[in-house]
Amino acid sequence: MNRFLLMFGGLWFIVGLPLAIGGVYVFAADQQFERDAQVATGTILTKDITRRRNNNGRGTSTSYSVRYRFVAPDNVLVEGTSDVPYSRWTELAERQPVEIAYLPSDPGNNRLRGTRRTFMAAMFTGLGGAFAVAGAVIALIGMRGTRRQRRLHETGLMTDAVVTDVHATRLTVNGRRQGRVHYEFRDYQGGLHSGKSTYMSLDDAMRWKQGDRIRIRYDRDQPQHSVLEEASHEVNPNRVAAG
Repeated sequence: MNRFLLMFGGLWFIVGLPLAIGGVYVFAADQQFERDAQVATGTILTKDITRRRNNNGRGTSTSYSVRYRFVAPDNVLVEGTSDVPYSRWTELAERQPVEIAYLPSDPGNNRLRGTRRTFMAAMFTGLGGAFAVAGAVIALIGMRGTRRQRRLHETGLMTDAVVTDVHATRLTVNGRRQGRVHYEFRDYQGGLHSGKSTYMSLDDAMRWKQGDRIRIRYDRDQPQHSVLEEASHEVNPNRVAAG
């Protein structure tokens, strides 16, 4: 399970980080455009509506845009297109004059004056940041669990435990349902503790039944932390006889 958390968290982090960086880049580029842009008066050529089917196949999304023409320095005629909110789209009309912001060094980089990509930048940054942070936290949890299990396997005190339950979970990994083995044991001072294995395939978990004796390792200072030595398996003789 800890490996699963590491991979799952790492995947979220890998997906989220570029989105967050992309959002920051879009915001910075938008700010730079606002600083460097000049304004020209252009003419609206057409108003367009585009409908796209959503990725999940349910419903459609609608976007509104306008196509315009303006004269850049050196009498260069430039055409451009800008997506605009519906409220502004309804206010505009074909053949109507409109102010166009453009970069003098690159007139092809233009948009209706006042049109910004702040929302898109915020969406990318927020969504990407959330994925990256969540992925990092999940990966750290998995890493911490992996280190603890390794330490217990290497330095934990070994003792016998008794299986109290084999629990089928709702988790599925690679199409295989996962299970956990629950057990009880006494530490070197006689204190009674309960523990459970990491997630494993349900078929593997079902090798054990209630009452089976197993070998586990536990932390001497924190006996509530224990790990199953899966290679060890002693069947309850009463269950064999009953079979």
